[in-house]
Amino acid sequence: MKLLTIDDLMKRWQVSRRTINTYMKNGIITKVPGLDCVRFNPKQIELVEGKTEERKTWKQIELEEENNSLKAEIDRLNNIIGQVIGNLSNVWRG
Repeated sequence: MKLLTIDDLMKRWQVSRRTINTYMKNGIITKVPGLDCVRFNPKQIELVEGKTEERKTWKQIELEEENNSLKAEIDRLNNIIGQVIGNLSNVWRG
């Protein structure tokens, strides 16, 4: 996967460097962390461009994925708790 540069986005969206910087400042796009230079994930850019069902910031997408993961973990833990309670009630009954 080829990461995109600010120049790539300027050409792609026909906007100025200042506009790209404003998008980054407002959280509309975020650079790939851990690099010495500014690069963007093409999948994030496609999401921002609205090539998905609705237009969202990358942070919103990350939070939704985390939320879904946590909901699945809660369901898993609730199942374990239900099994433990069921086992305990069998022990108490003798």
